[in-house]
Order: sequence, then C-alpha cells, then structure tokens
Amino acid sequence: MNKIIVLFIFSLLTACNTAHVTDQNPAIDGAAAYTMLSDNVNDPQREWSYNPKSTTVIGVPFTPAPVQVTYDGSIYTGNAELCFFYGSSNKPTAAYQKTFYEGWIPIVEYDWQEDGIRYDMEMFGSSLPGEDSKNSVQFVRVSIRNVSDQKQQAIFTAGTRSSGLDHRMGEAEFSDQFNYRFDKNEFVRDNQLLYTFEGEPEKYATKDKPYTGSFLAADLGIQVNTVTGLTRYSQELNPGESYQLTFKFPRVPVGNRETAFLSKLRQAPYSESRQACIDYWKKRIEGRGYFVIPEDRVEDSFKASLVHLMLATRMEEDGTRRQGSGLPYDGIFFNDFIDMRLIYDVAGHTDFVELNFPWMFKNINEEGLFVDPSVSHSQEIMTSHGQVLFSLCNHFLYTQNRALAEEVFGPVCQAIGMIEHDHNKEPNGLVRPSTPFDAEMIKGYYTSHNLWCLLGLRSAITLADYLGKGEECKKWKELEKSYYNAIMKGIETSVHADGYVPTGLYEYQIGEVARSGFKEFQTDQDWENMLLVYPTEMLEPDDRRVKGTLNHIRTHKYREGIMTYRNGMHLHQYATTNLANQYLAINDQEKALLDMYHILLHNGSTHEGFENMVEPWSDRDPDPVPAPHAWAAAKTALLIRNMLVREYGGKAGINKEERSLYLFSGLSPSWVQPGKQIEIRDIRSEFGKINAVMTCKQEGADIRLNCDYTNFKPAHLYMAVPYYKQIDQVTSDAGEVTVKDGYMVFSPETKEIRIRWKDNKQSGKNYVQEILKSYRTEPGVAWKDCPEDKGDRSPADAGCYLIVIPGAEEGFLTKEELKIEAEPLSFEVVRKTFLMEYDRRRGQYLQSGKKLLEIYPPVME
Repeated sequence: MNKIIVLFIFSLLTACNTAHVTDQNPAIDGAAAYTMLSDNVNDPQREWSYNPKSTTVIGVPFTPAPVQVTYDGSIYTGNAELCFFYGSSNKPTAAYQKTFYEGWIPIVEYDWQEDGIRYDMEMFGSSLPGEDSKNSVQFVRVSIRNVSDQKQQAIFTAGTRSSGLDHRMGEAEFSDQFNYRFDKNEFVRDNQLLYTFEGEPEKYATKDKPYTGSFLAADLGIQVNTVTGLTRYSQELNPGESYQLTFKFPRVPVGNRETAFLSKLRQAPYSESRQACIDYWKKRIEGRGYFVIPEDRVEDSFKASLVHLMLATRMEEDGTRRQGSGLPYDGIFFNDFIDMRLIYDVAGHTDFVELNFPWMFKNINEEGLFVDPSVSHSQEIMTSHGQVLFSLCNHFLYTQNRALAEEVFGPVCQAIGMIEHDHNKEPNGLVRPSTPFDAEMIKGYYTSHNLWCLLGLRSAITLADYLGKGEECKKWKELEKSYYNAIMKGIETSVHADGYVPTGLYEYQIGEVARSGFKEFQTDQDWENMLLVYPTEMLEPDDRRVKGTLNHIRTHKYREGIMTYRNGMHLHQYATTNLANQYLAINDQEKALLDMYHILLHNGSTHEGFENMVEPWSDRDPDPVPAPHAWAAAKTALLIRNMLVREYGGKAGINKEERSLYLFSGLSPSWVQPGKQIEIRDIRSEFGKINAVMTCKQEGADIRLNCDYTNFKPAHLYMAVPYYKQIDQVTSDAGEVTVKDGYMVFSPETKEIRIRWKDNKQSGKNYVQEILKSYRTEPGVAWKDCPEDKGDRSPADAGCYLIVIPGAEEGFLTKEELKIEAEPLSFEVVRKTFLMEYDRRRGQYLQSGKKLLEIYPPVME
C-alpha cells in the first residue's frame, strides 16, 4: 500500500478513536485517551523503547527486501518467519527492548531470566563469502544457563511459520499446498531450505504432532500463522552449567539445486560470520565520519541512524541499486533523499549517494520538472523539484568530483529552465501551484516548494561557478534576485499577524475543495513552511517571521514534546527536526536540545524512528507504518551533526566569501561536565574535513582543531556560547576573539582555543518541572459530531471533524513535583519526565473505568 493511501485510509479508520472530551482541560486529562499502556511494558533497567511493539531490521545494505526483527524477537522476511519459544509450556519469546551490539551495530541482542534459567539471544544478517546481498543469511545464537542453585530442565524450541501476523510488514508467502519435511539438520519447504539447526532435538510437525515424515500443510490444518517444523531442545543443567544453540535462516528459501550456496551456508561458522559483521560495520561507520559524544543515547543514535539508512537500500532484479525509505516505504522518495544524501556526504559515504542520481535523471520531464514518482504516484506535479536540484548541486561541494559535476549540469540547466519559465509565467512569480499530494496537503502555491526551489537555484549557481560556466552563472544570479523578491513578496502578503508564515502563499484551498474525501483537519499541515533559515537562508535569523512561525507551530502543534500531523491528531517524530534545525540556526540552543531529546525519546531501543499514526498520550504504537523509517534516521543523524558542525551564510553559498563554519552549536549541559570530551572525527563539510576535540574542565573548556579546508576557507569560525554559561575569557592561537550575539567568533586559522566560563542563571533550571509544565499546556484534541463508540465504527464515521482545544494556560505542578531537585538536561531527564506524566495520565485513565492495553507476543498456534 503506498504512502498516501496508507495515510488516508488510516486517518479515516482512526478518525473517531478519540473519546469525547468533557473536561475543561483535555490536554491534561488522561481519561481522554482512547487507550493507554500497562505500566509493565518497559523495564527501566533496559534500553528505552517508546513503541511497545518495536520492530527493527538486520542484514546487509542493498538487500532486495527488508529482514524484520519483530517485537517478540522473531525474524520475518515475508518469505517465511523463524520464531522461538522456551520452557515446557512453549512460551513465546518477547524482545520488547532488544538492543544493537555496542548500541549501534545491527546484531540484535536480548536476554531474560525465568525459573532459574537465563537465556541470551543474538541475531544478525550477513552475506555469505563470495555472495552478493540478494540472499543474506540470518544467524541466531541462543545461550542457556542455569543460574539457580539447583538442577533445572532447560527447554528451548525453534520453529517456522509464514507470519506471526502482528506487526509484520508486508504480505506473507503461504499456501496450504506447501510440502514440509526435515532433512537431517535442516527444515525444508517445497524442496527449499527454510532453516538449519544443530544437535539432535525432538522434531515436531506442529506443536502437538511429532514429526514422522513429510507432510502437506492442508493435511495438518496449517494456517499462515501456524508454527511448523519445530526443533525442541531439552537438557538438564547443573547450577552454572550452560549450552548453546545455533540456527541459520536465509532471507529467501534456498532450492536444492543451489548447491554452491547451500554448501557455503552449511559450512558458515557462527563466530567468524559474527566477527565479519562487526568488522564491516566498524569500518563502514567508524572508519569514516562520526562523533564521540559523552551520552550514549545520542552518540549511538547517530551511528545507528546511519545503519538504518544503509539497511534501507535495495537491489532491483536487474542488479540496479538504489536508496529506499525503510520498512514502511520501500521506494525511493526524492523528498526523503535530500536529507539522506546530505548525511551520507557529511559522514563520508559518497558511494551510497551517486548510485541514486540516474533515478533522478530519468524522472525529469520535457518541461525540466523533476517528477517524484513515489510521492506523486507518477503525476507530473510539483513535489520535490527544488530538493532534487539541491541534492545534485550541493553534492559536489563534498566530493569535488568535477566529472560528475559536468554530468549533472545538463539536467540542472533543464531544471532551472523550468523555474525560470514558471517565474515568468505565474502572475506572482512563484513556481507553479500544486495539489494535496502529501505533506502540507494544500491546493495552491506551497511555501516549501518555493523555498526549496530557491535553495536549488542558489546551489546551481554555486555549481556553475565551480565549473566556470560564466554565462549561466550570471543569468541565474539575475533570476535568483528576481525570484527571491517574488517569494519575499508572497511571504509579506501571506504572513499572519503573529509572524507565522503559512503552508501556502497567497490564496490556497484546504479540505474537500482541495481534495475530495479530505476534511479540513486532514489538510493544511505545517511541514516545511518553517524552513526559513536552515538550509534555505530565505530570512535572516533575527527576522520576526522566523520566531513567529516557530512559536505558532510550537504552541499549536506540539504534543509529547514533538510535532504532530493532521492538526494534532497524530505525533510526527521526524518532522520535529525541521524546527530543531531552525532553533539551532537562530541560536535557541535550549529548544533545539529539548526537541532533539524528545525525538530520541520517541525512538525504539535500537534507535529506530517512525513517521506518524500515533495518537498523543495513548498506546505509543505507529502501526500500520512501523519503524524503522529511513528518512527519520537521516533527519535524526543530520540534526545531531548540525549541533556540532554546520555551514551557514552567503545566501546558502552564492557569496562564498561570507560563508562560515559553525562548531559546537548545541551542547547539552550534561556533556559539558569536568573530564568529558566531545569529538568531531573526520566529518565532511563544504569547506573540507573537520576534526575537533573539546575537553571540558571545571572552569571551562579547551578545544583542539584540525580542519582541512581543501575546498575553500570559511569566512569565520563560530562557536555558540552555551546558553547556561557566561564567558569570562576566551583566547585562541590565531589572534583576537570576538564574543558577540551569543557566539564566539574566531579566525578560520585557529588551531587551539581556551575558554573560561562560569554558570549563569539558566544553569540551575529544573528541567523536570519545566517539561512537565510544557506537557500540561499542550493543545488537546477532541472530535465533534462523532457517533458514540459502539464497537462498529467505519470510515463513514469520519464525517465528524477535528478541533484543537487549548490546554491549561499555565502548567501545574503537584506538591511532590515542586520538591524535585534540578539536574542537567539529558536524555534520562526527558525519559524520566515523560514517564512521570504518562503515569499521571494513566492514573486518570484508570479512574475513568478504562482498561489498560497489555502487550503479548504471538503464541504458538
């Protein structure tokens, strides 16, 4: 199901799932939630996971289809599923808070202990030696130990099914004519190997039927979710004794004629394959650009986001490779790729970028319009034109690949020609209007389309200058000036009294008039209309419309500390990065940090991000568009990068002599503690490669820089003064230092910096109390004219409409909360505070007579 259809259908199906709200302050009334989670879903001693039914992926880049590790710990490929059970009663495993090895390497780990037995499982995917990514093999190892002081019978069972159904993405392969059999230490379906095992376990055709010979699915009543081909291990263990089991599970069942592949699979040793997996990812991620951050959740999120992004790449049947958008959206989306391309480039993964350019070249029409087929469903409408332009033109700054720059220049000229055509043709000088295809969902002139096209034009000017295309450079600069003025006039005409720049410029339509079947609350969504400073540089950071737009959206659209979609109906995790980047650009570090931590709060335990479909303060489940979403991964990694390294100025680079390098722009108070270090390692920038180490001390910080400005030298080097510090003295080895407007300004020649600072009033802020109050002033959501819930809702019920009701004017604190002591802002502070508020609302929910949602893994059918 494609992106728009999924969002439309489920917005209708869930339209009336929100209960009537009669409380005067529904934003702070937990009884308003349609469902809330039991408090035993998350173990506070384990890695945090927002989604109780978290999913993640394993495998290798350019796998033709994703390999999903489900919330219960099964491995699901769409071709088959490998699932696990333990104990005499065949209890299904539950991996709600599974983690990656070392926090970011895609070897899934989870453990549990029951009845004196400890179980440790890990699983990963790898290509076999000499084989490509078409059919990765999933390796599973289970370690079982008696941790009691008595003898114990330790039982563990593996089996297969087509699908456990719950939170599995994609249609499962199943037929009641499947023929199954065991062949030595292999389980086979229709003469294709499903999985291998070791030792001499008891074998079962189904849970109650011992294996006696080959069998047909129909003969045993096997359904899509029936566990079959069971291998049951039972061993008596003395105290301290243990044993291990190993399973191998190819992504695609392997036919008996694939003798070479089968031989490699059977011989592949677990330990060596595991080490090869670790070595690959260490070399790929830590062998290029990354950060050392003294907070694991943030550092691991950066690395794991790159992993999730790379595991969303795909190989087509003809061998063509491309980027995808992850588990929910397998296609290549050009509007997603803009952030994917940039984070790949800054982290040094150019090889993951350029293979996607042919996809863009073949989707430019005769008018010069880049058509984004995944977003527009092949309609030739304005969607991602400016984003593609920026991706193609900005890439060369990181690579200095002149040959490729020459290759892209032809399509770039065509694309600029389309902007020029529209600028001259449209009465207001903007690019053509569009329809409600996705995102903002309006009919008219999209603010974001014009911001992106301006940025694309500016990037094209930089490209033309680099290639010595003097005629085009001069012509495009004249177009840029005229087009900029047209956009500015549109903003000035359309801006609201509070400074808010809306989703569309001039007159635009929403609701049924804009698109049949859509209500007003489903249209006119703040999406990229706030990208006024970064990366577009449309307005200056101190322009009142920048802050006005951010304040408007934050006041009306934030829930649970992040952005929402459908006017407050659903949380939208990664859209929050759009605002966080603006806060960085205007040096509002505190809001940028709060947004960043809340984005990470809404990730799973392997740092997987989601898109939307979660109703605020409810079940925390993004079904049916599960994580990991690759655009969310790219945006998260890019936000963390921008907090430490960012380019800005000179009209997005047209005026190269005015473009500067910004380092350490968003430092969390929890990082700036004596003895801690923040490191920038081999991060690429438009100027060249950046290396820096900040060592924090009791009285300040020392910084060592090693920046290789191979491309061009920045005008200045800026470092933000942490908002919770006051500068006493700052010196450098490269002359005078200026402290102005919240920044320390250095010469680009600087190698060493010594800062002496002291705490200011902000340093003692009580973030638990501040965040609690912010939660309690969020806008609430209620439906009007909705039929009562009788258990028979249908899409027709979506005739009701949505209104946003303000919460309390001022957030309250209980007597107990007023006693909470202040501590530095950190992920743990945000996590703890969120759970405090969730628990409070859950208490109201229970008092209203509602039942909590319990989470259970699929049982053995």
